[in-house]
Amino acid sequence: MQSDLIYDIGMHVGQDTNFYLQKGFRVVAIEANPALCAEAKVRFQSQIESGQLTIVNKAIGETKGSIDFYLNDKLSVWGTANPDWVRRNEMRGAGSSRAIKVEATTIGDILNDFGMPHYMKIDIEGSDILCLSGLLPCSEKPKFVSVESNETSFAETWKQFEIFKRLGYKKYKIIAQHNIADQKPPSQTREGKAVDFKFEEGASGLFGEETPGEWQSLDEVTDQYNKIYFQARLMNQHTGIFRNIRSYKVQKFLSILFPLGRGWYDTHATF
Repeated sequence: MQSDLIYDIGMHVGQDTNFYLQKGFRVVAIEANPALCAEAKVRFQSQIESGQLTIVNKAIGETKGSIDFYLNDKLSVWGTANPDWVRRNEMRGAGSSRAIKVEATTIGDILNDFGMPHYMKIDIEGSDILCLSGLLPCSEKPKFVSVESNETSFAETWKQFEIFKRLGYKKYKIIAQHNIADQKPPSQTREGKAVDFKFEEGASGLFGEETPGEWQSLDEVTDQYNKIYFQARLMNQHTGIFRNIRSYKVQKFLSILFPLGRGWYDTHATF
């Protein structure tokens, strides 16, 4: 494992890549959307030229080759290589998506090219499990990994935990992503350089030992996710039972009563 290396799998517009670079880490940023990669190459030109940043304009797939990647013109963050997520996004008001051909690679090939990272951030809209599964053949693993949990399906999140267990990870944190702007890097740094950084919506936020809260066992995070998904069945903005209630006062009361159900979460894992 290379202690100064981070993988940003699902770079999007580069919020997380920017944070990792400022923290002093080398970054391999993987993004399927060619337009976003072109913008990032301009934004991070000096870091690319210095060798601190490598951008890989490819999707993560089960095998190498050309695949369909679905661009969403309404929200770029909903770009995905997973057709099921295209349908899900359309049902949630994302509008239509259009397919383009992109090159795909595998996590195994990325690891062969760049080595094992200290931290692997995974956020690729419906394909996170491909990245986790790609670590199974490896004798060594990243010290820290994070994935986006399925917003409404505990069964899908449990699949991630099954792979985490097989990989040997034993401690976890559930990090709320809907209030990511409230996170602030600690003044006493525990990961890389100390920086003053403002997280924007869509960022993954702090990582490793700087994530808020205490590391928990599998049983503890399972109990927590059970509460989250129960409340999501009531409060989720797309599928929740109470999603169509228009009264501000009622919605305010419900949000106080069920505070965990409105947002989305990442799972962080370590040994």
